[in-house]
Amino acid sequence: MKTIIVSILGLIIVSVLSCKTDESGYNCNSGICTAAFENPQYLTLADCQSLCGGGSSAGYICVSNNCISVSSGAQYATLIDCQCECGDDVTFPTITITGDTAITLNLGDSYTDAGATANDDNDGDLTAQITSFGIVDVNKVGIYEIVYTVSDEAGNTTTETRTVTVKADRLAGNYNVHAIVAGVGAGTYDYVENVTASSATYNKFFFDGFCGYPGLLVEGFVNGDAITFNQIVNYDWDNSGIPYNANITGSSVNAYTVTAGAIPLAEITTLTYTINYGSGQIDFVTATYTKQ
Repeated sequence: MKTIIVSILGLIIVSVLSCKTDESGYNCNSGICTAAFENPQYLTLADCQSLCGGGSSAGYICVSNNCISVSSGAQYATLIDCQCECGDDVTFPTITITGDTAITLNLGDSYTDAGATANDDNDGDLTAQITSFGIVDVNKVGIYEIVYTVSDEAGNTTTETRTVTVKADRLAGNYNVHAIVAGVGAGTYDYVENVTASSATYNKFFFDGFCGYPGLLVEGFVNGDAITFNQIVNYDWDNSGIPYNANITGSSVNAYTVTAGAIPLAEITTLTYTINYGSGQIDFVTATYTKQ
């Protein structure tokens, strides 16, 4: 804290300058601390000098016809230093997220957000002023964000974010598949696929024995309630002994169901996709999945 004594037209004014107080009567402009009660602009330099007390001996000088306090008009190294010395509240409130800032759930898990607390060096406990935005849907695979925001009385705003990942691991398992194929391989087919979750990617799966082809391993990705294929696979499609590339594509919405319970159940239901073998040879597949 510092005390500044200045004279204007013979009057003695005592100003107490204290860091981060609204009562200091000072503000910061371009890194220069100026008294809020100073006249900001005079028409002429003579008027400014006259009304400021005639010069620096009176505690004020004129800069561009602006009355500036000598004792407070020094240039600060940083804007924050200036604002602090001038009494501006420049400290942001803090938000403390309750619990982990990153949470991983599996499909069907229950989730209740634990919230957060907030505090400010001037305004104290601001927990009641926190607003939060974001919804976690535990029945859809994805990465969700809960954003907490709070502002102090000076308008300093802080945000913190909790990330909640809903992974697709519960879809893994052995499935009996009934496929209806239109195209070069038209017909109905029944087979078993083994579906396993990637250990590295929360929404990636491997379909082994895909479309009834022995040993064919295809990648699929789960986003929301959709399962998508988009992969070029080299395989001996026609049993000729010569493998060649085919493009597997497709995206199925509402591709799985989630059933609540002590141990939630998630299972793939229906997938649609195409296998393009090239040269106009294409299969259009609708496959119904039943978890074993």
